[in-house]
Amino acid sequence: MQVLIIDEKTERRDRTMMASLERNIFATATANLAVGEEALTRLPVDVLVASADAFGDALGDLLGLAEERNAGLTTVLWSQNVSWDLDTLSEAFPTLCAVLGTEVTPDLAMQIGLSGAQNALAHGIHAPLPRSPYPVPQPRGRDLSLPSPAELQARSAA
Repeated sequence: MQVLIIDEKTERRDRTMMASLERNIFATATANLAVGEEALTRLPVDVLVASADAFGDALGDLLGLAEERNAGLTTVLWSQNVSWDLDTLSEAFPTLCAVLGTEVTPDLAMQIGLSGAQNALAHGIHAPLPRSPYPVPQPRGRDLSLPSPAELQARSAA
């Protein structure tokens, strides 16, 4: 399981990461939106924990990218305006599991996010394997394709 934390508040980001690591779940954390977007394109993310207040209009793009790249994603947001964010974001982003006030502890936020991810796994929704941003090198002069069953049978008979 993979957790991505995008939060501008250093102490909360670090405490959220520690809450993930205490549960033996790998976490990547950043305060930078561009780094978070890059992580979403390279990593299979099961839980996204982010601050709704830090990114303004870019939040919708971030959540859209996260949902597009990760089936079975669970999203937890911190917000200073919980009711407004919940009303406006929940219809547009079905992976949004919770919008929490800023006073909610990172441990509880992580617990909610992991519960949502475990629910997605239990219902057969899995994160896809990450796509490599680099082209796969093609070997020169060697055919690495698998032989057909007929070829295998001919080889074993010989």
